[in-house]
Amino acid sequence: MDDSTYRMWGYTLNENGERRTYGSPFDEDPRLYQTDVYRDKAVDFIERRAPSPRPFFLSMAFLAPHHESDLVRAGTGHLVRPAPRHAGTLAPDPLPASPAFGERDLSDKPAFVRDDGPLTADTVRYIARRHQDRQESLLAVDEAVAAIVDALRRQGELDETYIFLTSDNGYMQGEHDVPSGKLLPYEPSTRVPLLLRGPRIPRGRESQALVGNIDLAPTIVAIAAARAGKPLDGRSLLPFARDPRMRSRRPLLHETAGPGYTPIRDHDAGEAPPVRPVLSYRAVRTERWLYVEYSGWPRELYDLRRDPYELRSLDRASSHRRVRAALHRVLRRLTRCRGATCRARTPPIPEPAATSRRAQPARSR
Repeated sequence: MDDSTYRMWGYTLNENGERRTYGSPFDEDPRLYQTDVYRDKAVDFIERRAPSPRPFFLSMAFLAPHHESDLVRAGTGHLVRPAPRHAGTLAPDPLPASPAFGERDLSDKPAFVRDDGPLTADTVRYIARRHQDRQESLLAVDEAVAAIVDALRRQGELDETYIFLTSDNGYMQGEHDVPSGKLLPYEPSTRVPLLLRGPRIPRGRESQALVGNIDLAPTIVAIAAARAGKPLDGRSLLPFARDPRMRSRRPLLHETAGPGYTPIRDHDAGEAPPVRPVLSYRAVRTERWLYVEYSGWPRELYDLRRDPYELRSLDRASSHRRVRAALHRVLRRLTRCRGATCRARTPPIPEPAATSRRAQPARSR
């Protein structure tokens, strides 16, 4: 219950109408670590059911690797605290390598991305510390997932159960010189993991189909053979999970209404980062293209096939005029769609116009 949600200790749960507080924010009792308490509640629920023909739905929303509250960060110097048994186990943990990390040329990015200038050595250390906190906090989540799967196996229900593992948002960690944040339209912010397990889903296969969090509810409705009481913009993931070769041309909408925020770098580890506005935007994402329209600001266009790290916006390239126009039409439709119209296939996006090349003199051997 807020405002205790973002604490690994000292959080209050609503348990069937009764409030129960687990520990205090700075007393790191290993028995009351939030991830482990959630794990034990899930396993207890599965075991108390006993083998039963009745289906069940269990949703687990772990806090990790999300940051803890400002109060906790100020008092501990950590973004999020791992379980005591995992503290320091991943040090030193290098940052993920990406050509977008500390990007040198930001001239194609909006001004609010460029404003802070290049990453400093202190900022890189700040990002690395936060990255290690997040990674260590996820070790207990790994153990919780394993415990839940083991409980289902012991009850003889694992092969009958669908399991989804995903997240609500990605996170910037120095890409395009942005030290942290989740509200930008770039891949590190919008891309999340998705693992599915269940009946007739082949093991160890990977689908390249473009799917989103809006598809989770329709998938669960399909599994339950139920009927939704409201229009659903997404679609079931089951056909794509069962046949990883399937594709479609349905695009996805990214949008934020603002004002959001992006933390500014170079502040003390225990302080809550100051905030600044992120312009509202709407964007369309296809398998190949990301096209962004900001409120009162220039647009961005990335060819993710040739530029997967979004290093060069093509919005001003004359060769991509028809591409921009087509994506603009798709974006307008997505911002107004409802239900089945949101699942419509995108008409083929034109190929960029060929750019002229100067003739090269023949070279003798």
